[in-house]
Order: sequence, then C-alpha cells, then structure tokens
Amino acid sequence: MTTVSLPPAGRARSGVRAGPALAAAGFAALVLLAAFPGALAPYAPDAVDPLHALSAPGGGHWLGSDQLGRDVFSRIVYGARPSLVIGVGATAVGVTAGTVLGLLAALSGPRVDAVLMRITDVLLAFPPLLLALLIVALSGPGIRNATLAVAVAVVPAYARILRAQALVVRRADYVQVATGLAIPWPRVVARHVLPNSVGPVLVLATIGLGESILAGAALSFLGLGPRPPSPEWGTMLSDGRDYLDQAWWIAVFPGLAVTAAVTALTALGRRLQTRVRDGAPR
Repeated sequence: MTTVSLPPAGRARSGVRAGPALAAAGFAALVLLAAFPGALAPYAPDAVDPLHALSAPGGGHWLGSDQLGRDVFSRIVYGARPSLVIGVGATAVGVTAGTVLGLLAALSGPRVDAVLMRITDVLLAFPPLLLALLIVALSGPGIRNATLAVAVAVVPAYARILRAQALVVRRADYVQVATGLAIPWPRVVARHVLPNSVGPVLVLATIGLGESILAGAALSFLGLGPRPPSPEWGTMLSDGRDYLDQAWWIAVFPGLAVTAAVTALTALGRRLQTRVRDGAPR
C-alpha cells in the first residue's frame, strides 16, 4: 500500500494565509506608488532623452526606455495614480449610486421597484466595458469622463445586490420590532436596513476595484482615457504595441503592472468574500 504524506497543518494554514497577505501587500504598494511616486521613480515621467531611446532594461533604465527615451519604470510608477484614480473613483461612484438605487427599489413599493429593476436589466444587457465605451465615446476622452463611464457601467450590478439584501433585511424580526415601536422609518433604514445590507456590496467592491482599473486601462488603450503624454498604464500599452518586435519592454512591463494590480485586488476581494460567507476568519 502506498502512503501519502501530508504537509503539517500549521504549514498548510500558513500557505493559505500567505495569499491574502501578499494581496494586501500588493494593494498597499499600489497605494504608496500612487501617493508618493517621486520617492521611488528615478526620473520624471515626461523626461525625454532621444539619445537613449529604446534602450533595453538595465544600466540607467531598469525597465528600459520608450521610443522617446522616457524611463519605463518611472512612467509605470507615476502611472499608478491615474489608474488608481479611475478604479477607486468609478468604484466609489458605482457603489454609492447602486446603494441608493437598490434601497429605493427595495423600500419604495412594487411600482418603483419594477421601473428601477427594468432599467437595471436594460443596462445589464450590455457588457460593462461596451457600455463604458459607449458613454465615454459620447462624452469625450479624459480621466474624469473615463471614471464616470466605468462607474455607470458597474452601477446596475451593485444596485441588484443591494436590493436583494435589503429585501431580506426588511423582513427581519428586529426591523419589524423597530417598526412596531413607532420608530420613524428613515431612522430604521439608516440604523438597521442600510448597515445590514451594504456589507456584501462593499466586499464585492474590492473585486470590482480591480475590474474598474482594468476597464480604465482598456479605455486608455483605445485612446479614450487620459490623454498622452499622461503616464497611464493603458496608454503605455497602446504606445508600446508598435514596438513589440524591437522594444518589447515598453508594453510588457505596463501590462504586468495592470495584471499584478488586478490579481492582488481580486485575491483580496475573494478572501473577504470567503470570510463573510463563512462568518468567521479561517
């Protein structure tokens, strides 16, 4: 009979915990890059050096230089800010608007609920990125319009989740008791319904933050985000696609930055989702 040796329980638990810890560390690093880019970047993001254009990684340019001689590493560091601004801004607006719409749908009666849910159904029929593309194409490029476009695209999902949760909480015993004690309904909503309904939305927003960063990078890649020479990751990807055969680093390293940020936020959101579902930390 063949015996299979299992790793010690302590080691297994430490491996399980390592993933969320690395994800949290990755998100913290992203925030620090966005807040203090000058502390890490050796060059200004728009510093042009034609004599060292298309330099390979190494030497004075750790991740190489682009077609204008700009340092790729410095532009990635400075590009964390606009990427994070689009992601955080779109998620914050989407969660806020989705919470308001979800509460109105759950608490305002069947007619209002039916109208609001039919509107969200129409919006959900479009893929979020396609809807964001349509909005930003009509409103024009720029970081503000890109943020609002991504926010509008994610509102229906948050509204649906908040509505479903609020309908459950509304029928809870403690809400019925508070209503029976003649406590004003706005106070019941503020103290009981909203706090107990918004938790799953906030957890989902952690995953949605990574998706919003990815959507913002996609819009920038298509020329609908921050305008050049802004050092945004999607814009850098767009600039580097014409030089893949002779300077692959111009596009590869910004792409890795987007991948790392989205992966870290998604892993962190999944871990939070598991903790909420299980009701206790593992």
